[in-house]
Amino acid sequence: MEELIKLVSKQTGLSDDMAEKGVEMVAGFLQGQLPSAVSGQIGDVLGTKSSSAAKKAKSTGDLVKLISKKTGLPEEMAEKVLEVVLGYLKKNLPEPLGGVVDMLLSGAGTAGGGAGMEDLLGGILGQ
Repeated sequence: MEELIKLVSKQTGLSDDMAEKGVEMVAGFLQGQLPSAVSGQIGDVLGTKSSSAAKKAKSTGDLVKLISKKTGLPEEMAEKVLEVVLGYLKKNLPEPLGGVVDMLLSGAGTAGGGAGMEDLLGGILGQ
């Protein structure tokens, strides 16, 4: 996780503490959006605890607002934190799960657009 926090800090200019809070929020969001088999793999890559408050976010837009509210960051900076963490995941997850990250970035994995996500995850998980 230290590598990811340093990456977020470097790309956003945030302190390590603020970067860690942002990473924890993104981790919580992902755990709230994805089945446990997938969120477990993502948790392994992130190597961080997750924010229970972020599990309730219904979309990446909601998550950006929540990160901003909980950390005091402007929404533009919270969005950058989200982009850096999701980019890191896409780079470090096994190939089929990279598509999951792409769907989250496009909004397909959020409430109201989850059918594409379910199809992709069903294929990945053999369901």
